[in-house]
Formats: sequence, structure tokens, C-alpha cells
Amino acid sequence: MPDVDGATLCRQLRANPETAKIPVVRFASATLEELAGIAKEVGADAYLSKRRGYEDLPQRLRELCDEILW
Repeated sequence: MPDVDGATLCRQLRANPETAKIPVVRFASATLEELAGIAKEVGADAYLSKRRGYEDLPQRLRELCDEILW
């Protein structure tokens, strides 16, 4: 995202009543421990680390969607 970082975007989504309830998954190159703190701070519903690789990304996203949406 060229104009805004993920943390700022998440904060903006949470601040707007029209978008505040949209589930947000933070996907970044930080460690899981770092992401846990950042995600909580900015209001993300879940987080994934790029360091885990991309092979299991579709499955993890399905699992997170099940957790968040249902």
C-alpha cells in the first residue's frame, strides 16, 4: 500500500462507524510475538506472519475467517 501502512489503515477502519466491524487480518513480516502486540494495539482481529511462509496461507485464512466470522 503506497500511501498508508497497515497499522494506520486498521486504525482508520476501526475509527469509521461504517467500517469498524469489518474483520481485519494483519499480515506482516514481523514475528508472531511482535504481531500479537501490534494487532491488539491497532484493533486487528487476527494476524499472520510472512515468516511462516506462504504454503499454508490459504488454509490459515480459512481458519481465521471461521474464527472471526462465525
